[in-house]
Amino acid sequence: MAHYEFLGELALSGALRAVHGAIPAAIAAAEAKRELILAAANGKEAGLLPNSTTRVAEHLLEVCAFLQGKADLPIAVAPPAAATSTETADLQEVIGQEQAKRALEIAAAGGHNLLLLGPRAPEKPCWPAASTVCCHR
Repeated sequence: MAHYEFLGELALSGALRAVHGAIPAAIAAAEAKRELILAAANGKEAGLLPNSTTRVAEHLLEVCAFLQGKADLPIAVAPPAAATSTETADLQEVIGQEQAKRALEIAAAGGHNLLLLGPRAPEKPCWPAASTVCCHR
């Protein structure tokens, strides 16, 4: 047990519940050369770390079986990356709206959020696509 760290909220039923701080705990466990065992609900977070040996469990009985050598716990795995669109949009396609385009460019350059309010117009559906291209340049 000296080689393991445990993180999770234990329910009265023995189920392991998610907690905040899974990533810092996984980093600290890796630095201490220990293996982290945490609630399966936190597995996606901990799986984001490269070379992580964090294991996940749904129930305390699974952890007990693992520690006794009777069962194996799965390694936390990050969810697959979302597919990105190859379709490109450009702010040059937006006709007029100079103030809105300028606000979008400033918000994107600073990494800020932007909320556009107003009635729907034919040119507005291209704003989300154009903003993602602007933000990822």
